[in-house]
Amino acid sequence: MEDSVILTMPKDEFMKYDWEGLKYEPVYSQMETSCSYYYIHPAVKKNLKYDKLYLSL
Repeated sequence: MEDSVILTMPKDEFMKYDWEGLKYEPVYSQMETSCSYYYIHPAVKKNLKYDKLYLSL
């Protein structure tokens, strides 16, 4: 097993978001700027359409 996506965000940044309001919305640009660390496995990233990366809770 291997992680495919890792997002790390400071707690104060995490608390700024209305997570329910972001459900099934494109979130890549917000996560890229808010996360202190993010990782997408190269095999996933290779075919990833960033505008189709939605938040599912």
